[in-house]
Amino acid sequence: MYAEKLCQELGEGFDTAFFFNSGSESNDFAYNLAKAYTRNNVVVALRGGYHGTVGNAYDLTSIGSWTTPLSKGSALERLAWPNYYKNPHLTVDSLLADA
Repeated sequence: MYAEKLCQELGEGFDTAFFFNSGSESNDFAYNLAKAYTRNNVVVALRGGYHGTVGNAYDLTSIGSWTTPLSKGSALERLAWPNYYKNPHLTVDSLLADA
């Protein structure tokens, strides 16, 4: 019932809703859905970001020793991300230099 109401609220073209137990599971599903939809093997993730510890989401996570290679046939591009909490003096130029 909630899924139907949610899809109605979102408008025409939304007829399916997915619910997950955790952010890790939803990130893993989003990864697989994006690869299936785009048929592209290049994945973009944030450097130093936590994306989860389930399935492919774990492969995207890159915090300390939590860094693993992606499954065979995929390419991973890790992007710098601005963290104004840790460094309020970041500039676009410094982020581009780090990319």
